[in-house]
Amino acid sequence: MGFGEDLRCPQAHAAVMRLLDSELHLMEIMKKWMGQRAKSEREFSVQLHQMTAMAEKMDRPQTNPGADYISQLNKSWGVLVSQTESLSQVMRRRSEELLDGPISKLTLLIRDKQQLRKTYAEHWNLLRQELNKVRNKPHRQAFL
Repeated sequence: MGFGEDLRCPQAHAAVMRLLDSELHLMEIMKKWMGQRAKSEREFSVQLHQMTAMAEKMDRPQTNPGADYISQLNKSWGVLVSQTESLSQVMRRRSEELLDGPISKLTLLIRDKQQLRKTYAEHWNLLRQELNKVRNKPHRQAFL
């Protein structure tokens, strides 16, 4: 039973605690990074939407002869504006999905990992106290 016995020493306890702490730290960094990414995507989607709205305001129908004709350049402009608005909507959805999905799940994982760390430390301390009681018990009886 090498593995289980190896985890009984204080050095193993310290190593497990360092591992838990490093995982918690990494998960906090990931959460912060994903939150910043969601925020950036949301801001970018707002800017794209504003650009689309601005382009639509500037693109007013002209009342000159030949207004029925739509040039290839005008068609290209329309596609560009339309695709920009589509991209804006996609970016907004992705931002919301990132907040609702991975970030919220990561928040739950962090909370679970913190609870696991706390429970592990409490159990370790209880076991150490019990071990010390058992070790000191023969010494007390010798003095009686």
